[in-house]
Amino acid sequence: MAVWSDSPSVYSDSNRTHNRSINQWFIAPIYLLPQTAFTIPQSINQSINRRLYLALCILSSSLLPHCDTFGNVFPHIRLAGTPMRNLRLLSESQQLLRAADSQEEGDEIKWLTTGASGSVLCGGHRHFFTLHEAPAGVEHQAIPPDCSHVVGAEFLIADNVLFLATSEGTLLHCYGGTVTDVVCHIPAGISAFRWSPDQEILVITTNLEHEGGHLLVMTADWMPVVTEPLNPDDFGEQKPVTVGWGKKETQFHGSEGKEAAKLKAQLSKSVSSQDDLRPRISWRGDGQFFCVSTVSTATNTRVIRIYDRQGVLQGTSEPVNGLEWSLAWKPSGALIAATVELPRWREVVFFEKNGLRHGSFALPFPVGESTVKELQWNSSSEILLVWTVLRSEDGLLTDVIQLWTTGNYHWYCKQTFRFARTTSAILAAVGWSQTDPYKLFLVQAEGRLSVLEWTWDVCR
Repeated sequence: MAVWSDSPSVYSDSNRTHNRSINQWFIAPIYLLPQTAFTIPQSINQSINRRLYLALCILSSSLLPHCDTFGNVFPHIRLAGTPMRNLRLLSESQQLLRAADSQEEGDEIKWLTTGASGSVLCGGHRHFFTLHEAPAGVEHQAIPPDCSHVVGAEFLIADNVLFLATSEGTLLHCYGGTVTDVVCHIPAGISAFRWSPDQEILVITTNLEHEGGHLLVMTADWMPVVTEPLNPDDFGEQKPVTVGWGKKETQFHGSEGKEAAKLKAQLSKSVSSQDDLRPRISWRGDGQFFCVSTVSTATNTRVIRIYDRQGVLQGTSEPVNGLEWSLAWKPSGALIAATVELPRWREVVFFEKNGLRHGSFALPFPVGESTVKELQWNSSSEILLVWTVLRSEDGLLTDVIQLWTTGNYHWYCKQTFRFARTTSAILAAVGWSQTDPYKLFLVQAEGRLSVLEWTWDVCR
């Protein structure tokens, strides 16, 4: 029977993404049972090409409410004999890091990192808090007033200290209590940093106002390894070699087709309209490679560059129109996740280590009403967290956290939860536990920390 599709992205696999225009009909063998779930028989199930995902919007009024607008069918529709793995919330707990009346103006929590023995550290520009798991308790520490513009933080397990970096270029060690130590200073300032997974290599990007910004790679002893411009002209050591065969410019297209091919090649790639223009850094799980997403001031485009551990450029991503700032390298090393702003919707796109695109999936939010703030993989590479900010017509903001998993060459949204922004409740930071891949931390700006623990549940 005919099934109506109202989805901009019908299905995707690891090699290609297939888009279909709206109001297009597809044919699929399904069986409708009003007021009940329906099942595709096992005989038909075996004949279905599992690499295809058809967005189903059921024409039955009893089943239509159970399907979302992008065709992701809920458990009311399933394949006979095929178990479905779902993420189930195992436990949820909350901890107030400080009293509601003790917050000072301009001292909202802005960052979160995980420490040793299950501890969580989060703070802002003036203070940070450490939530210990055993024994349970909250520790408070002030940040020196002359180091008040914190770019980010990371807990160094070997030294048992909290590492802070400021936009002025100061690198700090915080030992607990009131003890802090300035370990290094970068005169050009710091716009972003990231330690390698083994915490032996530190990658820093300097402020763009200083000669367009530089990439600095140094050891844990603060010895520089390499310094180079943020936007080099070179492609990298893995630059592909071509002799021109197969290029559109050398193929026969006819008079109109040839001009169209030239026009497509000349289309300019622009940065997303909501881009904050700041660099982003992400390491591969084994610490042998890292990638940096930057905006070139000369071309006004954002690109992803891949470097090895010594800071040698390996490759550059292919030009992508509307590429955004979100960046997350899958710990297992397979793919680099980013987001793209398209005319009608947003997509999470994936790149290989050589910079070539490798699949994508669409997000169920309109472009004009949403902004993807962050992407994060859990430590086992099974779950991709997508943090999106939605804007309603009356100007209200809502933070949406989605947990996506992949299976059989398709991406599934397993969990979605929303946080409406108010004057007293704004989601400030999220982060996965490094010791438990199914534990997620969320902290609000006023100091309320939520701990969510998930588990896999097989639905048959």
